[in-house]
Amino acid sequence: MFNGKSTVTNGEFSFTFIVPKDINYDFGKGKISLYAKGVLNGEKIDASGFSNEIIIGGTADDYSVDNLGPEIQLFINDTNFVRGGITNNNPNLFALLYDENGINTVGNGIGHDMTAVLNQESSNPIVLNDFYEYDIDSYQSGVIEYPFSNLEEGTHTLTVKVWDVFNNSSESTTEFKVISAQNLTIQNLINYPNPVVDFTSFYFEHNQSDLDMKVNLVIMDLTGKVVKVIEDNLKPVGFRYGPLEWDGKSTEGNKLDSGIYIYNIVAKASDGEVSTKSGRLILID
Repeated sequence: MFNGKSTVTNGEFSFTFIVPKDINYDFGKGKISLYAKGVLNGEKIDASGFSNEIIIGGTADDYSVDNLGPEIQLFINDTNFVRGGITNNNPNLFALLYDENGINTVGNGIGHDMTAVLNQESSNPIVLNDFYEYDIDSYQSGVIEYPFSNLEEGTHTLTVKVWDVFNNSSESTTEFKVISAQNLTIQNLINYPNPVVDFTSFYFEHNQSDLDMKVNLVIMDLTGKVVKVIEDNLKPVGFRYGPLEWDGKSTEGNKLDSGIYIYNIVAKASDGEVSTKSGRLILID
């Protein structure tokens, strides 16, 4: 019915959840299994126990009607992901879930499993029940993390379907592109806002999630004159970089004239691989 986590304070804890519709409504004894871990007097300790005395069955009389499905925020690898972003061959499904009355993780009701469908292969759904974890001290929110492996290069679609404890469902779909990690690649370079008044931020995606990089941003006017160079060190967490901010001023700190400027990003990984990407921006007063 529920598999959650609670904070233990001075040896005591409590938890609350709403029983899913997908139960046996005949009254009978259920089982609660408990496990705790922590530190006491500088030593790591754990504790465990169970109870078979809880009674489950019937239906409450004072519950509120719920006709809305869960909220799903669907990403690839982490929350920096944007739809259509790039990744390597072994991405993670990463989804944040919320429902006022709780998520259904029971899987007892026919068709009420949490599922993922890759590339619209609905005949081969991935059951995600065991990959969902409630947030600490909450029965309303949690995270799904599921690892994919050896995906083919190219564009993929991913659809996740989730049910709440009242058996309302929601779906979320995203799209991502797998690129081999053999050669450093930069894609989807943007700056925002553009046009630029007094500042802008640069972002790009890359296919190396475990290599440190040096990033050089070179901004030039239309004659090819370099007006600003910004250097940064990147320790990747995921596959998206940014923000790298620019205040619209030259290397000397002077406000630049309005007009069109070209910018070039050069990323060099710690293994020596280099990738470049260019774009243009409009600077206005």
